[in-house]
Amino acid sequence: MTAKLVISFDFELGWGVLDDPLWRRREQDGLYQRMRPVLADLFRFLNERELATTWATVSSMTFEDTNDVPVDHLPESYRQHVQEFCRSAAWETRCGTDLLDSWQQQLAPFSELCSHTATHLYAGYEGVTSEQYVKDVELSIERLEQQYGAPIESLIFTRDQDDFRAEVSEKRVMNLRIGPQSYGKASMGKLARMMRGATRFWQAIPASVIRNGEHGECLQSGSLYFNWSGGDFEYLKRQQVRTQASRMLRQMQADGGTYHVWLHPFNLAETPQHQRAFRHFLESAVRLRDAGGLEILTMRDRSRRASS
Repeated sequence: MTAKLVISFDFELGWGVLDDPLWRRREQDGLYQRMRPVLADLFRFLNERELATTWATVSSMTFEDTNDVPVDHLPESYRQHVQEFCRSAAWETRCGTDLLDSWQQQLAPFSELCSHTATHLYAGYEGVTSEQYVKDVELSIERLEQQYGAPIESLIFTRDQDDFRAEVSEKRVMNLRIGPQSYGKASMGKLARMMRGATRFWQAIPASVIRNGEHGECLQSGSLYFNWSGGDFEYLKRQQVRTQASRMLRQMQADGGTYHVWLHPFNLAETPQHQRAFRHFLESAVRLRDAGGLEILTMRDRSRRASS
């Protein structure tokens, strides 16, 4: 059996932390400006090798005029965060039309655009209802289909919080990325997080589990979050991600399974080491693919393979 690899990006710019001062710190640091040339380089690489990827997009990044951003359906406090973000954020922090135009020109024929909601509303936000979350998903799909002319078949839950999976799936059957079971959702103390993190230096990487949900949705679990930025012990986490990525490539050759890697595009602009490490991983995956030992698929195409 030929191994399969899915690579997905949570494409959100500052929208992912609009209710947190972190977006302002990242903006002041120039992160959202730095990511433009980094993504231009990544797009060229993916285009030249026709490397299939999935891009989960916050659809409000497609609005030049912030007055067009949909907010009426949101919880009042989150609406205020969105409005403040739209008023205060620099264009590069909130708008991705330049990046999506490049994506359309270079990657659309062999990649997938999917939903990451309209405003990055997340299930864990205090007071959010399933109706509000589902509406944010629906608005995202409508906008992306209108702008880019292709059906949106997949959704990546914001912050990997799939609490409203049933409600989303009742409205629309989609391909859904969910977090690895090994990550869990329960809050953990610092010592417990350290101990869990340490085990990843030697544990096997979880294969992506592909299964149908109760409403016919295709669930695809993640395997490896290719990121080490933020929090404590960044050096150790960097070594850990590199070790895990190498182990995963060996595993997929041995077991022929499916593995799913994900990250945020701006992660690649946080440090040159991150960009180099991810490029090395992609080059290794492409060599395997070209040798016939690996298929690299979008979420949509992996779902189609599972159902055929």
